[in-house]
Amino acid sequence: MAHADVTDGEPTGPDRFEQTSRSMQELNGPEPLLLLVDEQDRVLEASEPMQRMTGLRTGDSIVLDPAAYLDPVEGEALVSAYQRVSTTPGARELVTVRLADEDGLRHTLELSIANLFDDPSVGAISVTGADVSNVSAQLIVSRLRDRLLDLLPAVVTVADDVGTIVYCSPRSEATLGRTPAEIVGRAISEAHLLPIEAATIEAIRVAAQTSGRWEGDVELQHKDGRMVPVQLILERIHDEEIGFRGTIGISFDIADRRKLEEDLAFQAGHDSLTGLYNRQRFVPLFEHALTGAERSGSRIGVVFIDLDDFKSVNDRIGHAGGDALLAAVGVRLRTVMSTECVAARFGGDEFVVYCPDIDDEDSGIAFAQRLLNALAQPIDLGAETVMVSASAGVALSSPGVLAEELLRRSDLAMYAAKDVGKNRIEVFDNEVGRRKRHRRAMIDELVRALDDDELTVHFQPEVSLHDGKVTFFEALTRWNHPQRGLIPPSGFVPMAEESGLIHRLGHMVLDESCRAMRSWLDLGLGDGLTVAVNISTRQLLDHDFPDAVDRLAKKWEVPTRHLCLEITETALIDADVASQALNRLDAIGVAIAIDDFGTGYSSLSRISQFPLDYLKIDRSFVASLATEPASSVIVQMVIDLAHALGIQTTAEGIETTEQLEHLMAAGCDIGQGFLWSPAVPFAEATAMLSDPPFTGRCQIGGMGSCRGVSVDSDSWRPPVGFPVSDRACRARH
Repeated sequence: MAHADVTDGEPTGPDRFEQTSRSMQELNGPEPLLLLVDEQDRVLEASEPMQRMTGLRTGDSIVLDPAAYLDPVEGEALVSAYQRVSTTPGARELVTVRLADEDGLRHTLELSIANLFDDPSVGAISVTGADVSNVSAQLIVSRLRDRLLDLLPAVVTVADDVGTIVYCSPRSEATLGRTPAEIVGRAISEAHLLPIEAATIEAIRVAAQTSGRWEGDVELQHKDGRMVPVQLILERIHDEEIGFRGTIGISFDIADRRKLEEDLAFQAGHDSLTGLYNRQRFVPLFEHALTGAERSGSRIGVVFIDLDDFKSVNDRIGHAGGDALLAAVGVRLRTVMSTECVAARFGGDEFVVYCPDIDDEDSGIAFAQRLLNALAQPIDLGAETVMVSASAGVALSSPGVLAEELLRRSDLAMYAAKDVGKNRIEVFDNEVGRRKRHRRAMIDELVRALDDDELTVHFQPEVSLHDGKVTFFEALTRWNHPQRGLIPPSGFVPMAEESGLIHRLGHMVLDESCRAMRSWLDLGLGDGLTVAVNISTRQLLDHDFPDAVDRLAKKWEVPTRHLCLEITETALIDADVASQALNRLDAIGVAIAIDDFGTGYSSLSRISQFPLDYLKIDRSFVASLATEPASSVIVQMVIDLAHALGIQTTAEGIETTEQLEHLMAAGCDIGQGFLWSPAVPFAEATAMLSDPPFTGRCQIGGMGSCRGVSVDSDSWRPPVGFPVSDRACRARH
């Protein structure tokens, strides 16, 4: 606190000034803090230390501003004392004040203010002082030493030369469970605080002899018996003034740091999601195992595992669900592995396991099958249960083949398994390598095909079962390869999905479909016609997709009521995400159809949550209508419930008149299949609209008399007036 005292009876005039100067000189050296001020508050003289401290120079006017000091209260006390002294000849006051010098360093000053106007040899107000910062700091430290030591995040101990602990800071209770009273006066060995290994003791002894200091990590014993890791700093001291020789020890609790280091070390070598090794840690372990196997003459098998259609599953259940699924896969792998096997996650949905003593292909396949069987069991994720499958590639070690090469071989074998149907196991051989190269080449060729416009869009009619009119054309892609000829979608769409080309391919099909629809409208053939385009789950979940559809419709000036987008059931599993996308599409006027209904995960109760217009019954139900009574019941139920929800139904894959008869009787709205026509180029589709082949009259036998709608059926007569395929009629007659 600042203070101001008035003292009477002290020497005044030259004697007081000399005494003050001598006192200040003793405190401050040859250049004391000295300031002389005249009656107009101008500086007459300022010593060099005072100039550095206050910035005042000869001729400057003193500004009496309490806010200029570190503590305004102290500044107010100084200003008040100065004003009182300046009006009373011979008066003197002592003031303590804190301020910052020109370099920003803070000081505590004891100042003496004296009115020496009545002394003709001075004729000024004298301000003299001493910088007592160090004295003040030492007093503070002396008074607060124990408190300061207790605040330090360390245990401070002092031991004499015979190993007796003579001081211990209060922090010992929090760190070691022992109060200073339990430690002070005891030998270090008796306190059982330092169970240090002999090698460490020797290192400490050598360091103490040479440099007088040692620093390192040790473990101290807590009162409850557990060990506490600390960073220990030992410093030898020799104080002749107090006659003491001994050692100061400072112990910092590093339990948190040690745990962080262990966590970081674990994270550096492990996958954070599954707890399995990551590639960085797995490869060195694999290399070491291969070296050991080569020395012993044994073999090691490595299995590369990739979940089938994980992108679709991840899109369906969301990223949080996908992470939970991957973590569960890691657990499943560990449950069927022996202790000698090592597993890793390489990223995404790729897992790798190596196991010793896999001597041949049969044992490698058997091991891989155990892993896949474990993954095939239902996985409970809390909100839902997920079924997944995986494809695996196996490679066996051989002398001289390095770890990275074996991993590459198993990777190639895994992709070969996917190429031939997924949920399979392939063992690496030369044929696997050839198929992998072929797949890579096909992807490259698909990119080129997109660049060179080799992909075309064909259109398959969908016919109203009420009046026989073509109401839809489904757009289906064909690849006219210059060497391989016409390639169906099954030959390249899965590769487009896996490689990410599906977005580009889908955009091309939608663009061509809009162009075709524009042409039919211009020709006057588009009244009541809709073009349907299949879209993938990845396209639907692309946030920009609805806007892209709207842009293409506007580009070709096609009213959106003439567009229908067909999605699979799996796209609806993540209901929230799918609902957002479908509602945006519905808002721009696009019709929505569910394709292949009955083969996925949906139900009519869930479908009622979405803005759907059409439901396409999967061809597998249609194919078994005449042979399996259950299929007929299911189809009837689906049609009735869909109609109750205001959704029209389309039957896919109609090939026989028997199938058509069943569907018409069940009330199905639209039919599609080879009974009418396969997918045809744009020109043929346009001809269908210009000169409909599905007339109500048999071209040879007359109305209702044709029995040749399908070469596979000789018993069905179409209802009178029902449109019949002219092409099929001619083929029959």
